[in-house]
Amino acid sequence: MFAVSALKVIEQFTGQDLGWQDDPCTPLPWNHIECEGSRVISLFLSQINLRSTSPTFGDLLDLKTLDLHHTSLTGAIQNVGSLQHLQKLNLSFNQLKSFGSELEDLVNLEVLDLQNNSLQGSVPETLGKLPKLRLLNLENNNLVGPLPQSLNRTGLEVRTTGNPCLSFSSLSCNNVSSTIDTPQVTIPINKKHKKQNHIAVLLGVSSGALFATILIFVFMSICTRRQRNKERDITRAQLKMQNWNSSRIFSHKEIKSATKNFKEVIGRGSFGSVYHGKLPDGKQVAVKVRFDRTQLGADSFINEVHLLSQIRHQNLVSLEGFCYEPKRQILVYEYLPGGSLADHLYGPSSKRLSLNWVSRLKVAVDAAKGLDYLHNGSEPRIIHRDIKCSNILLDKDMKAKVSDFGLSKQFTKADASHVTTVVKGTAGYLDPEYYSTLQLTEKSDVYSFGVVLLELICGREPLSHLGSPDSFNLVLWARPNLQAGAFEIVDDILKDTFDPESMRKAASIAIRCVERDASGRPSIAEVLTQLKEAYSLQLSYLAASAHTD
Repeated sequence: MFAVSALKVIEQFTGQDLGWQDDPCTPLPWNHIECEGSRVISLFLSQINLRSTSPTFGDLLDLKTLDLHHTSLTGAIQNVGSLQHLQKLNLSFNQLKSFGSELEDLVNLEVLDLQNNSLQGSVPETLGKLPKLRLLNLENNNLVGPLPQSLNRTGLEVRTTGNPCLSFSSLSCNNVSSTIDTPQVTIPINKKHKKQNHIAVLLGVSSGALFATILIFVFMSICTRRQRNKERDITRAQLKMQNWNSSRIFSHKEIKSATKNFKEVIGRGSFGSVYHGKLPDGKQVAVKVRFDRTQLGADSFINEVHLLSQIRHQNLVSLEGFCYEPKRQILVYEYLPGGSLADHLYGPSSKRLSLNWVSRLKVAVDAAKGLDYLHNGSEPRIIHRDIKCSNILLDKDMKAKVSDFGLSKQFTKADASHVTTVVKGTAGYLDPEYYSTLQLTEKSDVYSFGVVLLELICGREPLSHLGSPDSFNLVLWARPNLQAGAFEIVDDILKDTFDPESMRKAASIAIRCVERDASGRPSIAEVLTQLKEAYSLQLSYLAASAHTD
């Protein structure tokens, strides 16, 4: 299901109709896709104007081949670090300028084609540490400096033609060819002037050696300065974070100890993995280790720490602390043993605990309280941008809390009408008006929350190929049915256990939330009021039923 949702977001990201409907693998694979059974293993999007890789590329965890050549990509290579099965990556003929920091995570990568980009600087040492890499194409970029010796190994072909200065030799940058071998230079000697030429050669060699030594010294100084600057930037960021509030800064050693060397995975997504941990005082925590270590990822990380350090509410997941070191971005949250709402509706937990209607309404009320605080209780106010069932977590008493603030955006009263921004979110939950206009408002969160309400009512995911083709999209399928009072689409588990008036009120507010026109949607405060009324009606119904029995 994650793959289907990710592909739908990618299709929206392209701005084209790729004809992606129903199941991506059966009965025939979608265009641009190859499957292995029910798993999407190859994606070919060449000649499509992407400009950047959507974060949801990272959700395609089974990919073995990703071909994005000629897609107008710019900036740094990003959003691929979670693709642990990837074997072939083609990013050629774009305008990429930086290697980023995620390629080192692609431990199964065999072919990396980066020819005809605008890559600058030196080639990272970490590329040579990819154990299965057999072809690295760096032709026609703006790369300089000696190639890392880690790339100089048997079985690995490195292509470097068309770069200003790139070879395994640090002695010369002249006439560097496509070969990875050190250039051999021969100096012809005229016998008539053998002695003079011999002296000249010695002087030339001595001068060349001195020049090469100076070049090496300068190169090493630049690298050292860059590393110091990077560490200084991280230190500054840590100090900035320290000043936000009392959020604890953990060392990586402390994190490893708390998680028993990252032993127990309790969640996974395109951002990375979540591990169970226990602090020395016995407190249980959830430890989120991020894959994305690019500047964009760092910005998202700092954004989440910044926001969570400012807000405290009983229906928002609280931040215990963080670890921000070179190549490490780790968030430490309070541990919520109840899992996510998605777990209880669709995952393994649904087999152990079925949420009845009053429990679902209680979860909806709790989540609405958290969202209402973000929109109306904090200053500046906050738009979450990624409200969905998997971001609503439950504690041991089944109290719901909204989580994952990496995509959230603050807005002031001056911004209240709209904020112009790049579209981010999850397929099935995305506000269509936000997607088409790039105008972000709190009503975008309301739309996503309306989808969550429809999930609670119908007991199915926003995008599902399990039913008929016309039921693939939950909003388009449920809205006309609920407007007509067709309660037969209500989750089978809830049949004959709910008060009709309570269900009507919840369905009515859900339908209003998913109006295509944002101006027709209610505020989250109004949604909360209506849900509280629906909850009270269900409690009265249950009390009356118990009295009758």
